Amino acid sequence: LKFRPDFVYFVTIATTTCPAMPAHLSRTESLVLSCAVDTAGVHVETAEAAAARELTLFDLGIDAAGVRELAALLCENFPLPAAGAPLLSDLLLTGPSVATIARHIEVQLNAPKTAEPRARAKYSAPPSASPSSRSSVLALASVCAFALATPAAAAAVYAPDQLGFELDDLGCIKDFDSAVDYFPASRRAIFTNGLSLVPKDEQYAEDFSIDYYKTYKIVRNLRACPTLPCSVGLYVLHHCGAPRQFDGLPDYAVNASVFTVPVHSWATSDTTAISFAESLNVGHEAALTDISYVSSSCFQRRYGCGALPDAAGWSEAYGEKLAELNVELNLKATSFCTQDRPIDVCFDATSDPGMLHRVEWVKFVAAFFNKEPLANAVFQGIEQRFLAVMSAVLAAREGGGAPPVCAFVSKSWYNDFRVNRAVYKLEALTSAGGLPLSAASITPHCNITGAPYADANTHVCATTEQFKEVLKQVDILFDDNYPADGYPAYTLADFKEAFNLTRDDPNDYPFLKAKTLYRLDGSISKPKSNYGNDWFESAVMHADKVLADLATVITPEAEIDLAAFPHQHSFVRNLALGEMPYLIGASDCDDAYSVCPGETPPSKPKREVELNYCTDKICMISQPPPPPPVILASDWQPLANEAGWKPCTKAVSHVRRLALNVAGALWGPSGAKHSADDDDN
Repeated sequence: LKFRPDFVYFVTIATTTCPAMPAHLSRTESLVLSCAVDTAGVHVETAEAAAARELTLFDLGIDAAGVRELAALLCENFPLPAAGAPLLSDLLLTGPSVATIARHIEVQLNAPKTAEPRARAKYSAPPSASPSSRSSVLALASVCAFALATPAAAAAVYAPDQLGFELDDLGCIKDFDSAVDYFPASRRAIFTNGLSLVPKDEQYAEDFSIDYYKTYKIVRNLRACPTLPCSVGLYVLHHCGAPRQFDGLPDYAVNASVFTVPVHSWATSDTTAISFAESLNVGHEAALTDISYVSSSCFQRRYGCGALPDAAGWSEAYGEKLAELNVELNLKATSFCTQDRPIDVCFDATSDPGMLHRVEWVKFVAAFFNKEPLANAVFQGIEQRFLAVMSAVLAAREGGGAPPVCAFVSKSWYNDFRVNRAVYKLEALTSAGGLPLSAASITPHCNITGAPYADANTHVCATTEQFKEVLKQVDILFDDNYPADGYPAYTLADFKEAFNLTRDDPNDYPFLKAKTLYRLDGSISKPKSNYGNDWFESAVMHADKVLADLATVITPEAEIDLAAFPHQHSFVRNLALGEMPYLIGASDCDDAYSVCPGETPPSKPKREVELNYCTDKICMISQPPPPPPVILASDWQPLANEAGWKPCTKAVSHVRRLALNVAGALWGPSGAKHSADDDDN
C-alpha cells in the first residue's frame, strides 16, 4: 500500500463488514468510500474526514479487477445518466481519491438528463443536447456492462473542461482577462511513464523541463542550462494576446530569451528537429533549413520548387536569411548551440539517454507552438506501439533458446575499429530480443583509451586482428560505417574491404555465415549532391519504428505488423543479402500544405486548440471512444448466442416478463420489484 506522509491513518487487511464512515463526509463521499473499502476487502480506521477524502484506490490496494468491481457497485448505487457511466469507469482506472470520485459523480448526477455526451474537445464548441427517447436506466445498464466487460476499450477518457476564453485565428488571446489561467491543465504537456496524469516530475526525458504560469511558461534545456541562473538554454514563452508582463516570474528567468507563442515561422539546420516538427503538423511552416542531408520528402519538395530557402547552417548566409525572413524560432543542436540570436533554441533530443526519453522531446518543441496536447497524443501513440513491440518480442522469446549476440561496429576516420555500446543502442538491441555484446567480451581485445571522439561507451580496437576476435562472437552485426562513396554504393564487398575481411572464411563469423549483417541506411535521400540518411533525421522521433525494424531481424518470429506504424520507410537493410536502400524523394510528400509557388493549399480551418481531457487536475490524453450502442431487448439474443450462452428453458416466462420490463422502460417501483423477484431465475 502507498501511504501519504501528510496524513495519519491505518489500513488493516481484513474481511469484515464495512465500518462506520468518518463524520463530516458528504453522503456521496461516504458511499464511495464504503464501496471502495468493500471492494478492497480492507478495514480503514481514520476519524479524519480530510484523510478519508484523500484516500486513493492505490492506497486501498485496488487493482484493475477491483476497479471493474467498484465501477459495478457505483453504477448500482448511483442513478447516473448514460453518458456518466463510461466516464466514471475511465476515471477509476487512474486510481483517484475518494473526493475526486465523489465530485465526478455529483457532477454527473446534476447534469441534464437529456444531454448527449460530447464526442471531442473542440474549442468554443458547446455541447449539443437532444432529447432521448430511450430509458436512461436501460442505457446506463448497457453502458456499464460494456465498459466493465471490455476495459481495454475504455481508453483514458474525460469530458474536456471548458477553456473559458477565446482565441483568434492565429491562436492569440481575445479579450484578455487577468484572472484567467491561459495555460490550464487541459493545454499542458503531460509527463508520465505510467498513468496519464499532469504531475510533471514523472517523465522519461531527463534533459528538459516546462513550468506553466497563467500567461507564460518557462522551458529549460537542462543540458544547456544545468544550473540556474544561466545564459543559454532558458526560455520564457509568452502567450500572444496577453500583456507582455510576467507576474510571478522567478528571478533566475529575468534574463531568459522571450518568445511569443505560438510561433508561425521556424528554421533549423539540424535534421533531427525536422521529424519532431512534422509530427506536430508544422513542418510546412519551416521558413529556412540546411537542405544538404535532409530526408524529409516535403522539405525536398518545397526546396526543389523554390518554396523553402536553403543555407549552410554554419555560414553567415544562414544568419542573414533568418533575419531577412523574420524567422521566429531557430532550433539548434546543443553540441553547436550558442545564444547568438534571440531566436536560437538549444534542441538536445539526441543526448537524452533512452529511446522514449528522446521521443518525449516532442513536448519541448510543442511548447513553442502551443501544441502540447497534440504532442501528448503523439508521444502516447509511439509509447504504446513501442511497448507493443516489446510484448510481441517477449511472447516470441518465451520458452525459446538463448538470444542472439548483437553489436554495432564502425571504422573511424582515424582508421581504428570501434564497437559502440551507447545506452540507447543497448536498449534497442535488448528490447528487440537481442543480447548486446558485453563489455567484458570486448575489453580484452579492444581497450584503447583517449581515442578522438570516443566516449566511455565506445570500445576502440588498435588492430584488425583484435577487432576480428570481437567479430567472431557476434551473431547479428549492425555496420555503422560511413561510406565515403555514398550509401547506395556500399555493398557487402565494401564492408569486407573496410574491415579487412575479404580473404577471411565467412564461416568464422556467425553473422556472415547466417547472412545477418545489417546497416541502418535502409532509407536515404539526395536533396543536393550529398546523400542523407533518414536514420539520423527520423530514428530519434520514431523510436517505435526503429524497435519494430530491429525486432523483425533479431526476433523474426515476433508478430509485428509494420504497416501499423506511421513512419513507413524502413531504417534497416540486409547487406549480406544485397538489399539496397530506398531513396526518399519529393514525390513521397503527402502534406497538402507543403505547396510550391503557384499552388493553392487547402483552406485552413480556424486554428483549433487541441485539449487534454481533464477532471480537476487529473488529465488523460486519449480522445473519447464513441459511446457503445444501447442493447435493446430485441438485440440481446443474437449477442448471447454468439457469446455461447445457452437458453434457460425453465425460466422462459420470467425472461419474457423481464424483457417486457426492459423494452418498455418500466423501471419504476413495480419493475424493480419484478426484477428483484426474478433474481433467482
